[in-house]
Amino acid sequence: MIVRPDIAARCLSGEVRAIPRPFRPGDTVVALKEPGDSDLRLVEVWRNERRWLRVGKTMAIQPGRTRAVGHVVIEGLDEIPILEVTDQDAKAMGYRDRPAFLAAWLDICGGVEAFDPLGRLVVLHVRPVGLN
Repeated sequence: MIVRPDIAARCLSGEVRAIPRPFRPGDTVVALKEPGDSDLRLVEVWRNERRWLRVGKTMAIQPGRTRAVGHVVIEGLDEIPILEVTDQDAKAMGYRDRPAFLAAWLDICGGVEAFDPLGRLVVLHVRPVGLN
């Protein structure tokens, strides 16, 4: 999984605990309800008719388009609207606050013209499991 170089090292040290990814049209979520629990829990995301993300999956971390420098395991998944990201969410993703996250997201998605304010994110809650 490609992440910004400044985020990669902090992700592998455990400082960054969440990684946002765009939720695209056609993506499908699979959610389960545990016995005795009233809430659904997101467990998988499918993209292009293939399982893209799932809780328990180990993924390589790449700082930009380079070789992987380590691995993380997905411990949880959330789907949230971009504009509902809180300061707490932004800090878990490695940003100072919500405005810093939104500024970075504008840069990532190609500027104001390409930004979809109604867009959604898949947030991967991760734990580092090893360095390369």
